[in-house]
Amino acid sequence: MADMNCCNAMKSLPAMSSHRISGIVATLSVKGLSVYIVAIAWLYVILMMAVTEASVIAGILSFLCYGVLPIGILYYLAGSRRRRARRQARSAKPNEAD
Repeated sequence: MADMNCCNAMKSLPAMSSHRISGIVATLSVKGLSVYIVAIAWLYVILMMAVTEASVIAGILSFLCYGVLPIGILYYLAGSRRRRARRQARSAKPNEAD
């Protein structure tokens, strides 16, 4: 009998629709927070992996090679469009020194 009350209580809770969830995800994506959350989670996993290495040197190398290097490359590639736009805006301005 207690199980029936539990199920009825669960049915009465408002369920999050997929539209609302996708809106939340879109809001996080627009603000760029989801990228940082994924990067922080990745670094956490790699840090935990590095802590379990047999030696300190192996741990440091694991953290650098599996964590810092890939994230650095990804952020460099992700920022290339912004750098290109900044470079084009700079070249489009007339040189004010003349």
